[in-house]
Amino acid sequence: MEKNSLAKLPVMLFLLLMLTCAGDCIEGNQHRLYKYLFGPGYIKELRPVHEVSTKTVVQFGIALRQIISMDQPSQVLQSNVWIYLNWEDELLFWDPKDYDEMSLIIVPTELIWVPDITLYNNADEKYRSEQTLRGLAKVNASGSVYLETPAILKSSCHLDVTYFPFDEQRCILKFGSWAYNGNQLDLINMSVAGDLQYYVDNGEWDLLGIPLQKNIQYYYESLTPYQDLTFTIHLRRRSMFYLINLLLPCIMITTLTLLEFNLPCESGEKVTLGITILLSLTVFLLLVVEQMPPTSDSFPWIGKYFSVTLLLVCVSTAMTVVVLNIHYANHRIQTPPQWLRNLAFRWMVGFSRRPAKFSLQASDRCCLNSSAPNEMQCRIKISSTDDSSRCPFEPIEHCAKHVLIPTVRQNLSATESDFAAAISAGDTDSEHFKMQSCEASIKILDDILHYVKLATAKWRDEDVISDNKQEWREIAWIIDRCFMWLFVFITVSVTTVILFKAAGYL
Repeated sequence: MEKNSLAKLPVMLFLLLMLTCAGDCIEGNQHRLYKYLFGPGYIKELRPVHEVSTKTVVQFGIALRQIISMDQPSQVLQSNVWIYLNWEDELLFWDPKDYDEMSLIIVPTELIWVPDITLYNNADEKYRSEQTLRGLAKVNASGSVYLETPAILKSSCHLDVTYFPFDEQRCILKFGSWAYNGNQLDLINMSVAGDLQYYVDNGEWDLLGIPLQKNIQYYYESLTPYQDLTFTIHLRRRSMFYLINLLLPCIMITTLTLLEFNLPCESGEKVTLGITILLSLTVFLLLVVEQMPPTSDSFPWIGKYFSVTLLLVCVSTAMTVVVLNIHYANHRIQTPPQWLRNLAFRWMVGFSRRPAKFSLQASDRCCLNSSAPNEMQCRIKISSTDDSSRCPFEPIEHCAKHVLIPTVRQNLSATESDFAAAISAGDTDSEHFKMQSCEASIKILDDILHYVKLATAKWRDEDVISDNKQEWREIAWIIDRCFMWLFVFITVSVTTVILFKAAGYL
């Protein structure tokens, strides 16, 4: 038994040795390759070339996945992209036959040299190129390294909001090496434009394209070239949101200004309505300003539209104050001046679409005292209601002057004759009493005549004042209608011109 056991011992040792060698061969190819490639002779901080004069060719490309946001006040574009890099590393090559036909390995970027491709117009304070270009790189046996990594980029973008909300923007992503010049690192593009195969649509912007351009620049009058690849993201704003939420409410609020002109002056709410509309437009103007960048280079047409509309509403409110001042001219007992009557009843009356109630000539008056006519004694004739030129107070004064007083005087003459006859006959007492009675009657009649004159003068003045007020109100109504049609014309013209200009049709 012991001899058989000793005879089998060499066989078992051989099998154990074979299994150990096989395990080392299976697990050791990749480890040996790592030790071979990343030994003490490989320094990842240095450009991987044997000769310093040799250029490192780097192929670069991006695939735009999504427009995350556009911060318009800060003029910053945030986008989600995939970055593609491919370059030749002269120190990372091997013979696949020596490593069981292993021609590709995947290594972390922390172990190899990675080009310092930087976003020049970066707007993220936490951005670092070495952190952006991190991940796992594929290394080929020929020394070709391929890196594909996602990134969230914040880039500065100069916005031209002149035609907001019908504007188009062009935001650039400018990539290039920060440390190496064109003699050390040759940056070439993988394709003629950015990849849009997996692009996700944005709710506010339409993507029209992302063309690519290679630039070679010389800084500080140096002869050393610096290369960069510039991707231009061409965007067009979707304007439906702003049309519904900004422009349409503004037009509707401006239309309400017509109610300010049609509101009767007696309501006392014309100025209040104008101020309310003014405040509403101010709120909408603030909403537009909040979305615009704080720059003086360009001012959007929609902002100009809101400003002009705001000015028109201010002017309409001022017009309303003028109309109210004319309408409530209670202290004005004189007739309107002739130039104002000509302006209202000859030139403006056609816009009011209502015939004038008053004549143009201020001489159409009936005077109660022809010897001394004045504004308080004369009354303007209303042609639409009465064709008679005789004043309603003529019968009273005619009766007082031409009937009552002559009758009293005639009776007084008869009384004086009777008194003379009574004295001749010697009957002095009865005739003396009659004479006193007549004198008292004359005094009473004089008092009555005095009060009749005062009453007729007061009624005459009140009628003149009432007619003057009515004429002032008629002029105010005509001017108000002219202001309304002027406001409509200017508002429609400004709205049409500005909106067509903003949309690019003019």
